[in-house]
Amino acid sequence: MEPKQKKENPLLNDGIYFGMGEETYHAIPRLSASGIKSLIVSGPDFWGRSWFNPHKAEDETESETLDLGKAYHKRILEGLDAFNKCYAPEFENDDPGVIRTTDHIKDRLKEMELPVSFKNKAEGTARLIEAGVPEDEFFEVLQSKYLAKHEGKEFLNKKTMRRIAFAAACIEEDARLKALLSGGFPEVTILWTDEETGVPMKARLDYWKPDAIPDLKTFSNQYGKPLNRAVAGNVANYKYHIQVAVYHEAVAQAVKLAKGKNPKAFYQTSPGQYLKIVSRAQIDFLKEISPEPDFWFIFQQTGIAPLTIARRFPRELLLLDKARADMRRGMELFVQFYNNREAKYWAVPDHERVADFNDQDFPLWLLEQD
Repeated sequence: MEPKQKKENPLLNDGIYFGMGEETYHAIPRLSASGIKSLIVSGPDFWGRSWFNPHKAEDETESETLDLGKAYHKRILEGLDAFNKCYAPEFENDDPGVIRTTDHIKDRLKEMELPVSFKNKAEGTARLIEAGVPEDEFFEVLQSKYLAKHEGKEFLNKKTMRRIAFAAACIEEDARLKALLSGGFPEVTILWTDEETGVPMKARLDYWKPDAIPDLKTFSNQYGKPLNRAVAGNVANYKYHIQVAVYHEAVAQAVKLAKGKNPKAFYQTSPGQYLKIVSRAQIDFLKEISPEPDFWFIFQQTGIAPLTIARRFPRELLLLDKARADMRRGMELFVQFYNNREAKYWAVPDHERVADFNDQDFPLWLLEQD
């Protein structure tokens, strides 16, 4: 099944992509783990968040939380150098000798025994410069140079920069956690077509090692639960287990592409440009990848204390069996809605729209006697 797309664009072909930008990835009209989770909720939930919604860009608002998450991911998954290429601290200068306000200008003019009256700040500044005061003593000049030096970067306040550095240190100073995020590649995109349903699929791995798929998650523990219960609750609440199943399938498909020596499996990061090979390191990496890597969640607590723990998601867990079933169900729902052209907005089926509650719909604890 092919979504509406330009087939000549190689960034929409099945393959393995290193360094694909996040916006490029999200724009690709393929089903993902998050799409499957939305489909399981309802057709309209998926439709509204997908490429089928012509007003998606207008309806979506990028939250500050999501933007901050990108900064954390850049620092932790790609390292300090990559982070510094994209982010910088907001400009600050607490030097009491720096000239900031009109009062500072007047005080300096008075010290230099020059006329202290002027029409505006620009005129006062020009008078001081003409009298020999270096430009670098003016706040606006220092700020302008700083912004020019970091042109194109996103600026973060001091508290955020400190917390990001702290969060990265919590991982980098623990040998086991650091090892999970070493020896592989960050932000790897895998595109494939499901053989059984024909559904075009996509996955963007936070990090990919030959024998592991580490995925960085944040969690809050406002109720003070034991850590294992707190992060397990996050898996349940956000249906992270479905992501595990989808990523396992993505890697299995990627192994077929890589081991099959299909040159079309490897592309440059820039749209429209295609290479038969990528870097030597990436080729060597693809030769070593396992078809059944371990999936690891790296959970980092939000807030002032970014304690970090890692939990492996074993393949023998019963929850993974459910995840695989949910993944298949999501693909089947996609086909069902896609083929039903009369279902405007992928509406909820008639038999589900108006119905009775059943006891099975409620959690068991609600039926317990007080």
